[in-house]
Amino acid sequence: MNALDEWGTVAIGRRADLILVNANLLDDVANASKQVGVMLRGRWYTQADLRPKLDALADKYTQLKNNGKGPDEPVEVGKNNP
Repeated sequence: MNALDEWGTVAIGRRADLILVNANLLDDVANASKQVGVMLRGRWYTQADLRPKLDALADKYTQLKNNGKGPDEPVEVGKNNP
């Protein structure tokens, strides 16, 4: 099975990474901020699941920025490096 057989549609047996939003992006692209959850690598993440991870990433970015490191440098967020 090649990638075209697995990706590109949302259906049983297919793979999908997607963001579910609570409003139509065609009406206003700003509706992308109205996320309900994310499907990533076959796992569903709610906003409650994502918020701590996003907050940790934002905190790490702020720490790096305050230490004179630029946004292009890699940032790892994980159990040992929140």
